[in-house]
This record gives sequence, C-alpha cells and structure tokens, in this order.
Amino acid sequence: MQIHRCINAVILCMTLAVFAANIAYGQAAPAKNGAENEAVSNTLTLDVTPFFDEVDTNHDDQITLAEWTAAGLIPQVYSMFDRDKKGYFTKQSMSAMKHPPVIDPDHSGKLTLEKMKAYINSKRENAPPQ
Repeated sequence: MQIHRCINAVILCMTLAVFAANIAYGQAAPAKNGAENEAVSNTLTLDVTPFFDEVDTNHDDQITLAEWTAAGLIPQVYSMFDRDKKGYFTKQSMSAMKHPPVIDPDHSGKLTLEKMKAYINSKRENAPPQ
C-alpha cells in the first residue's frame, strides 16, 4: 500500500512538473509578429485574489508552505510556485503565471482554492494506474 502511495506521488509530481514547465515556457517564450505562440495561447492569466483571500491567512500577500498545507493542498505542488525557494511565494508572482484553461472551468477568470484543489485532484485521478 505504501509503495502505491509513493508511486502515485511520483506520478503526480511528474505531471505537475510538466505543468510547471509549460507555465515557464509560456512566460519565457516571446510572441512572434504580434501573434501568441502555441504555449501561450493554451494558457491564461487568472485573478488570484480569491485564492489568496482563502489561503493567505495572515493577509501579507505571501503564501507559505504552512498556509498551503493548512488549506488542504498537497506539499508536492507548492514548489511549483515557490520557485526561488524563499519559503513563500507572492500574490504578484502567482498573478504573473500562466495557468491551463482547465483550471478555470466556469471561465470566470478567477482562481479559487476550490478550483486549485479540483485541478490537482484531476491530475491525481488521471495518473496511470499502478
């Protein structure tokens, strides 16, 4: 049972690493001739204020790992956002990130804790069976 959890965690981390790479590529790749490249057109920028309102319990516009896990989010995903390993990430840095369109199924343009949890859970559920 423990080995299955470990394998599932590895698969989830690999899936999320691909997600993070897509985010990084979407931010780094310049648009050519005014047109968005394919990586950017498959991502969107979301208003992260609702997410921060729910997760950032001390309201300093930073989310620590403790706040992240207290919100019920898995620690393996946290490092995607705390890229510089400061022990927190800011509302500003998360606002600048590109997100996959499926994370916003109602097309509201807003990221919420519930949407983040649903997205992470969908990635876990879609991981290959062990």
